[in-house]
Amino acid sequence: MLEYFKFNYQIRGNIKMKIQLLTLLAIAGFATAHAQAPNGFPYQAAMRNVSGQPLASQSVGLRFTLREGSASGTIIYRETQIKSTSTQGMLVATVGGGTVVQGVFPTATQWASGAKYLQVEADATGGSNFLEISNTQLMSVPYASFANTSSSANTANALVPTATIAPSQITGIGATAGQILKWNGTAWAPASAGASTVPLTQLEQGGATTGQIIKWNGTAWAPANDGPSTISPNQISQSGATNGQVLKWNGSAWAPAKDSAGATLNAGTGLSITGNVINSRWTSAGN
Repeated sequence: MLEYFKFNYQIRGNIKMKIQLLTLLAIAGFATAHAQAPNGFPYQAAMRNVSGQPLASQSVGLRFTLREGSASGTIIYRETQIKSTSTQGMLVATVGGGTVVQGVFPTATQWASGAKYLQVEADATGGSNFLEISNTQLMSVPYASFANTSSSANTANALVPTATIAPSQITGIGATAGQILKWNGTAWAPASAGASTVPLTQLEQGGATTGQIIKWNGTAWAPANDGPSTISPNQISQSGATNGQVLKWNGSAWAPAKDSAGATLNAGTGLSITGNVINSRWTSAGN
C-alpha cells in the first residue's frame, strides 16, 4: 500500500544569491511496506521558480526535522542533505539517510507513541540558509519500521515449550486409527506404535558395574548380576500337564511327560530280574 501526503507551499523572500521570488512545490511520499526495510522513508519535491519553470540540475540544501506532538514540539530527530534536481526539477531524498544534526531516527516504539510532525526546510542555492516549506503532521507513519520488528513480535506471541495444547486442537494430518504422534527427526507426525530400537550409546550407566546386565526387577529395567535364576514352582505354567506328569527334556525343550518311576519291566530271552537287578545268563564265550 502506498499513501501520499500532498501539500503546496509558496515562499517569497530574498535568497542569499539574490534569486528573486521562489515557489517550491513539495510532495512527500511515504511508502508502507510489509518487507524489512532500512530506517527511513522517501521524500520527493518538484522545484520550480516563480515563473513555474523547473529548477533543473541544481543543488538544493535540505533540512528535515521530526517533532513530537505538534508542529513546534520537541525535536526528536534532525538531519541535513544536499541533493541535485533532475532536468525536470525533481528532487528525491530519503528522510533518515542524511547527516544527523540532532537526535536519533525514531524506532518502531517511538513511531507508535504519539503524533509526529515533519518539518521540511530548503535552500535552493545548495547552502544552509534554510527556509521552511512545510511543517505537517504525519498521518501515517513509516510502517516499514514495524515490519523490522514483526518477526520478533510473532516469536514473543508464539507457543512456548510449556504451553498446554488440548487434543482437540491437533488436526488429523493424515493419521489413521491407532496411530500416535512420533518425532520423525524433523517434525511430529502420525506413526504406528511399536517397539523402538535404542542404540547402546544412548543407554546410561545407571550405576552398573563391570559384568552386569540389564534385568527387569519387577518395576523397571536395572543393572543386575548375570547368572542362573531360581524359579519357584508356582512360577511355572501348567502347559498342558496332567496329574502325575513331570517336566522332562524332550530334546528341544522342557515339556510335561510321564514319570518312569514304578514302571513294570519284563525279562526278555536270556535275562532275569531280581528286584532292581537285571541278570544275564550269557557269558563271554557265547554260552
